[in-house]
Order: sequence, then structure tokens, then C-alpha cells
Amino acid sequence: MTKKDAVGKKLADLQGTRDGSKDKIRTLIEKPFKIDTKDCAGQVWKGNFVSKIPTLQQQLDMEVLAATLLNSLPNVTVAGVGLARMMATCEVCLSEKPKWWNMDELHDSRLLAKIYREVTRHHDAYFRGVEDGGGDQETGEVDSPTS
Repeated sequence: MTKKDAVGKKLADLQGTRDGSKDKIRTLIEKPFKIDTKDCAGQVWKGNFVSKIPTLQQQLDMEVLAATLLNSLPNVTVAGVGLARMMATCEVCLSEKPKWWNMDELHDSRLLAKIYREVTRHHDAYFRGVEDGGGDQETGEVDSPTS
């Protein structure tokens, strides 16, 4: 299947969801994943999460949340920017999370980083179209359909 055919198939599949079937879009927009890891203190963390692709408004909400988190710091550092970005992304993009998931009570940034990686992997796959065969898996480029 050529890239052009893959894009055409993806568009046809998505257009088919307008008549009431949203299962295809939901499969692309939401992705469940599990975490089973230890933090630096040896505490075991297990749980089920669902990552979602944010809407355009939610993407802005992530920026506002990250800026708000940084605004409370007297001196903004590169590490602080990264932490705020991970926290804001997880806050907005995790539609389901275990009861223990509360960033006000978590201490290990490596645990946050593992969950953030799962969320960004989902986003990368969605925007490159890798999961359903659309686009180039190396570059993410997609041939645009011709009229």
C-alpha cells in the first residue's frame, strides 16, 4: 500500500465515523497503558491509565497550566520547565488514572517521566499515523491527497 493509498484509507475510515460510528476515532484518540514500576525509594507503583489526544483548546490549557506552575517559582530553570511540561501534559491528557495518581503527593520525578513517555509515545504515533499505516514511520511525512 502506497502512502497515498494509506492516507485515502484513513480519510475514508474517519469520514465513515460521521454516520454514528465513533469507535475508529476513539481507538485513535485514546490509548490504554499499564505501569508496573518501582520508585527510587523502592515503592511499587501499579496502575492502568488512558492517554488521550488533546483538543486544540486542551493544548492551550496545557500551556496555561505549565506557565502557572512556573509562575510560582522565583527562578525558572530548565529542569523546572521540563517538570512543569510533564505535569501539565499528564494532567490534561490522562483521562483515566489510578487512585494513587496525585502529583501533589508523588515524590519521584522518574515515575512521572515514565508515565509522560507513554503519553508522548501515543501522541507521536497518532500525529505520525504510525499505528494505522498512514505516513512514513521514520519521518512522519504523509503524502497529501490530490484532487
